[in-house]
Amino acid sequence: MKIRESYVFDQPIGEFPGGHPRTFAVSADKRTYYAAFGVRAGITLLAHFMPDGNIAIGSWLHATTLRNVGKQGEAECVRDWLKRVADALKSERLVPMSEVPGFGIPAEGEDWTYHGGGWFSHGMWALPIRVPKFLGEDTTAWDIREGIYLAFPDGSCRLIARHDHGAAYRQWEDFVAIDGLSPLRRQGDVFVVSSGYSLEGMNAAVEVKVGATLDRHIVEDSHGGLRLVHPQHAPLDVSKRGDWLVMLPGVSHPFSRRGGIVGD
Repeated sequence: MKIRESYVFDQPIGEFPGGHPRTFAVSADKRTYYAAFGVRAGITLLAHFMPDGNIAIGSWLHATTLRNVGKQGEAECVRDWLKRVADALKSERLVPMSEVPGFGIPAEGEDWTYHGGGWFSHGMWALPIRVPKFLGEDTTAWDIREGIYLAFPDGSCRLIARHDHGAAYRQWEDFVAIDGLSPLRRQGDVFVVSSGYSLEGMNAAVEVKVGATLDRHIVEDSHGGLRLVHPQHAPLDVSKRGDWLVMLPGVSHPFSRRGGIVGD
């Protein structure tokens, strides 16, 4: 993490923002804090308390260069923000990238953390986020610099890339919303969902009918019934018209041949 001094063009934090506190997360050593406020957590703050008493801040969770605001003035506003959100919310744990499943410990002097799948994250911190029950109790999801990262018990992973911060979260929120629908059956990265209403507006959702396709998953006629087939997975009977195919968002192999995240 790099710390820089303030410049004349830097804008002060100002007064405590309107809206309700949304998130409060704390590192294990209680020196780094993340707070989010307002509609859809639109206002965010990363604050690091240095050993000399100065405070350094960034404007989002995954900032790697922080601005030194000293001990007084703007630093007092930072303390006020954090106190108010701490009074309102139970704290979550701000986790270093080296503790996220699949990632290793960064080498000394490096500003990235390697993943066992052959890619890396430039972020320093990860924030745990809610996982729908149907993905299993041992599946974890994290907000990392590159997007929303899912780690599965078998060591596999999935990344919803952060090309557009809002879009990544909308894809994930749409997918999490199917947690209340039933029954749920799975073929690889595709779930078959029974719904009493249309999922047409949902990202990567296709109504079940003969010939419907999602990625390489295809619905075929099977002796008067319906069957979902895929070249790498066992066939799955789809007994009911009106079901929907919903794909887990993101990619399972984020590392591209160009050496970056897929889609960069």
